[in-house]
Order: sequence, then C-alpha cells, then structure tokens
Amino acid sequence: MPINTRYNGYDLAIEKAARVRDFADGEFTIKEKGDKYLPRLSGQTKDGYNAYLSRGFIVPAVEPTALAISGAIMRKPPEFTPTGSLSYLTEDMDGHGTSCNKFVESMIKELLYAGSAGYLVEFEDKAVVKQYTKENIINVSQDYIVLAQEYVIQNEKDRYEQETKTEYLELTFDDGGRYIQNLWREGKGNEGFSIVDTQTPTNRGEALYSIPFVFSDVLDAEPTLLHLANV
Repeated sequence: MPINTRYNGYDLAIEKAARVRDFADGEFTIKEKGDKYLPRLSGQTKDGYNAYLSRGFIVPAVEPTALAISGAIMRKPPEFTPTGSLSYLTEDMDGHGTSCNKFVESMIKELLYAGSAGYLVEFEDKAVVKQYTKENIINVSQDYIVLAQEYVIQNEKDRYEQETKTEYLELTFDDGGRYIQNLWREGKGNEGFSIVDTQTPTNRGEALYSIPFVFSDVLDAEPTLLHLANV
C-alpha cells in the first residue's frame, strides 16, 4: 500500500472537523459550498437556488463560542517555566515566534474544532514543537506515524509560478529499533512515491528508541463543537 494510505476512520473524522471549521469561518465559507450545507429544493432553478442561498442566514455561533471557551481557560496562564538553554521556549515554541500562551491557545482551538491534534518534538537550529492538525495525521500504528505536509516547487517554464505539493513524513524505526524519519515524495508520471531523504534524529548524539510525538487526544475524538455546528 502507498505511503498516503489513510487509517480506517480518517475520512469520517476529517468530515466532522471540516464541518466545524466551515461554520467557524462563517457565512461566506458556508454559502460558497452551496448545496453541501443547503440542499437544492426539488424543481428549483439555478437562479431560484442562488436567491434562496443568498437569503439564508448563518448564525455566528461556533467561532464566538470557541473564543469564549478558550478565553475562560486562558484566564489562568499555562504554567511553563523552562530554564537554562530552553528558556526561549516561552516566547518561541515552534521556531516561528509563537509564544507558549499562543501555542496553548492553538492546542485548545484544535480540540474544539477537530477533537485532537499531534505534536512532534524536533531539533533544527534549536528544539521546537511542531503542531500537526488532525487532517495532517494520515496513518498511525505502533511502528509508524505518517504526516502530510506541503512543499513548494518552482515551475520550470515560468519563474513567476510556483506549485504547492504534498509530501509525507514517516516517523518510524530502522532495523535496529532506532527512530528515523523518512521523507516521501511522488515522482513524475507513474513513478509513485519513493523516499527522497532519511534522517536519524538523536538526543545529544544518542539514538532515540521512541517517537517524540504526542497526541492531545485520541484520533477518533469528536470535535468539542461538532454538535453546535450541526445545529
């Protein structure tokens, strides 16, 4: 099976998260998706349906509720006091200047909108924590975790055009049980997916024998605000 094989239940889990995210985005997103959320009436013309859709009113309930819940939780700041060389984490958790408070707010949002998310501890120039949404967690077992992520390539014929593609980061183990990362990309034509890079992360030079990835909740956990979005 190819590296982009999805775990059983992925499609339903993503459909639930997408509904909550759409209603959190509000009226423009919902109306843009037309009969996905507002089915066409029997015998209704295109113009009649567009007028019907235009008159519809979306109750702005999901995002304000999420903001209220997040605000109530964050009234007490997270207790996180790294020391020494890791003290920078309070102001930069992910390597992109996201403070600890903002990072926790994002974690709460993912629980409300999607039900869970995943967090990978990495070391680039410094230690960082990368968040992967439920949509980007493609497959999981005791031996591997497969994560989807985007990369950009330049159009060879047009220097002003770039194309965004999906690659897959496989967190797994080598034959000796050491933690490794395989980066998979799809080739041209019918070449399929292949490993284009393999990394062996270490902890101060010592091999790792577990995957430094944690979930905020089980993958099949429903978004907290799903029932509100359904209403």
